[in-house]
Amino acid sequence: MPETSDPALQECDKCGALIDVTDEQPLSLRHCPTCGNAMLVRRIFNHFELQEILGAGGMGAVYRALDTHLNRPVALKLLRTEHSQSLDLIQSLASEAAITASISHPHVVKVYSTGTDHGLFYIAMELVDKGSLDDLMGLQGKVPEPQVLEVGIQIAQGLNAAYKRGLIHRDVKPGNILFADAHTAKIVDFGLAVLQEHAGHVAGEVWGTPYYVAPEKLDTVGREDFRSDMYSLGATLFHAVAGRPPFEAETVSMVTLKHLKSQVVSLQTFAPQVSSATAYVINKTLHKDPDERYQSYEEFIEHLQYARTEFLEAQRDPKKKRRVVMGGDGEDQAQSWLTFGMVALIVGAGVLFFSFRDRWFGPPARQAESTAQVGEHLKVGADAQLIEARGKLVAGKYAEAASALRALDEQDIAPQPLKNWITMHAGLGYLLAGRAEDAQVEFQKIAERGIYTPDATEEKMASFFVNTAALAAGKAPIPATAAKDYDAKSYEGFALLLLAVKNWTLRAFDEAGPLFREFDSVTPPEAYSWISQFKPIASIYARDFASYRRVADTAGRAKTTDEKRQALEVIRTSRSGIKVRGALIEKIDEIESVLDKQLRADEEEKTKHEAELAAADAKAVAAAAAKIPPYLASYKFAEAAQVMAATPVASDKGKAEREAWMKRLDWLVKFKAYLITNVNTAGYPQPLLKRNGTVVPAGLHRANDLQAEVVTPYGPLPVPWPELTVESVTALAQAFLRTAPDAADRQWQLGVFLHTMGKKAEGTLLLQQAAQAKPEYQPHLALFPDTAAAP
Repeated sequence: MPETSDPALQECDKCGALIDVTDEQPLSLRHCPTCGNAMLVRRIFNHFELQEILGAGGMGAVYRALDTHLNRPVALKLLRTEHSQSLDLIQSLASEAAITASISHPHVVKVYSTGTDHGLFYIAMELVDKGSLDDLMGLQGKVPEPQVLEVGIQIAQGLNAAYKRGLIHRDVKPGNILFADAHTAKIVDFGLAVLQEHAGHVAGEVWGTPYYVAPEKLDTVGREDFRSDMYSLGATLFHAVAGRPPFEAETVSMVTLKHLKSQVVSLQTFAPQVSSATAYVINKTLHKDPDERYQSYEEFIEHLQYARTEFLEAQRDPKKKRRVVMGGDGEDQAQSWLTFGMVALIVGAGVLFFSFRDRWFGPPARQAESTAQVGEHLKVGADAQLIEARGKLVAGKYAEAASALRALDEQDIAPQPLKNWITMHAGLGYLLAGRAEDAQVEFQKIAERGIYTPDATEEKMASFFVNTAALAAGKAPIPATAAKDYDAKSYEGFALLLLAVKNWTLRAFDEAGPLFREFDSVTPPEAYSWISQFKPIASIYARDFASYRRVADTAGRAKTTDEKRQALEVIRTSRSGIKVRGALIEKIDEIESVLDKQLRADEEEKTKHEAELAAADAKAVAAAAAKIPPYLASYKFAEAAQVMAATPVASDKGKAEREAWMKRLDWLVKFKAYLITNVNTAGYPQPLLKRNGTVVPAGLHRANDLQAEVVTPYGPLPVPWPELTVESVTALAQAFLRTAPDAADRQWQLGVFLHTMGKKAEGTLLLQQAAQAKPEYQPHLALFPDTAAAP
């Protein structure tokens, strides 16, 4: 093919005329304006011969090409003219492409070379032509879990290899993951991410695909690093295995995306069939905070490999569990009864032991007094009664146990430290029963007793009683940080439960909850193993606290009307699961009341605002509609649609009115486009009538958006569309309608045209007939007056 030095011109290979191909895509068909010769637009770029187009987008196009020097197939990416003219951009692209070319990895598409020819910058790459992950998702909807994990492992390995050379991808998405075969995925387009970023900054929008862009890239330019690529890969894997992206967001609005990306992601919500290991890995990569994601590709890859191994083993062994399932309420109740039974058995055995231990084992040997012994003055009856009362506490009989312990304390038969333990148990019982004043009396007794012994060996325990009682008797909540002051591996762990319940009665739930959790982790020595008997009680409070935090957090985050409604649902659901009635229920009721008032105020404001918006929108749509008739009369349907589409509306009513207009105008645009296509394909030989009464005898040969063209003995004669009568256009459409495979669609469009152009009777008939042939059109009849009734 002849070539010229000017990249904007190409010489006709028949007559030699120069043809402007500035805006023509390579390999497209172009007719010489001089001789009419059909020729392909330039297909040689340096030593690459283009063979076929593989894909095209806003940045350029990719072609299958032959490297004539090495006689090997390549993928040749040609950038559009406007991008190829930016020297800074091309230098940046060439630099990153050079680094990519130095990467030799089975899961990175190899870059061979770069260059510029005919004014276009190109990148020659390895040809990987078995489709993309995007293609696979389009065909299958959901990709099988093991295949998704295999792709994730391979692409993470490729990204890691690039990262070690200083490259981050910046636009990981399904379309940039290509397949060399069924089990080999490769990542492509490291360099072009620079181009897309540049384009996004110029437009003032977020660049990259909104589904997969990392949240940190929405805040400050330059914050992204390899963990941003990791997020995008995680979003891609989420989309592949769930059949939908983590967030539905076609917008490039920063505000909307920031809101969406701040939400917690849960793969199990949309793909409950996915294994726990896979869900854990993908959810972790999609954490909004980069510091909470994997901090290296090696760790990420290791977890992906683990998830895949677990899945495959579960497939080979169906009995192997793939996820941990927590017990339901029924199981919790059964466990509670089992715990109660075990406690009762232990208490009974304890009483029996203390009643008959001398008979079974003989009198105990005298031992030295210490903090763990009550010496020879220990009263067996008091100890047994404490054990019995403790059993009632564990069984939930709080008031009964507290009263029995107070009576035991008043008998004054127990030596120290047993006496203080009895009093402290009584205080705990009153707290659990909701009788805070009675509990305060018990704790003040201990504080007033003071240090009960001068023995240095018991000083620590004696001080523990006094200090803990003073805190428990006070009216101020105890900070959760106080947990660090107690040894969870000794008797001091008991204080964590005591202070947690005290905080709860004071409605200091945020200070109580962590203390309950701390108590659950205590590991007392054998002599104080009874402390662990209270863990079921603490667990109930901890679960209630978790419900409360869910309520408070959801209500605190609720900003929009929908979020507040959802928060109220969370509150109602959570309230039904609360086990400890009283103060917590009151607090939740307060949160609900505040939220309900806010919601009512929001809805009133919304109603008022929507009414104002609807009135303003009605004026805006009416004003736009007033501008449209001249366009319709001139058959400029696309321009009319642009006028209406540019009309800003905000209310639901306004959007519905504009949408109704847009539907009618869109059908008109399709009607005209169909006429143009058929004229160019088959022509129209019948005479046509112009609006001025002149006859077009020879029919139409070609057409475009502005005019049709008639072939006369003297050459082509243009006939602008507005010059043709409505009847002539109708006859033209009906001629093509007879052979159309989608006759109902064409009949509907012609009906819209006639109805719009004032031929309402004829248009109504066609619309009704089309709706009968294709029921999907039935709801749209309401857009046209007088069409709803059957003919």
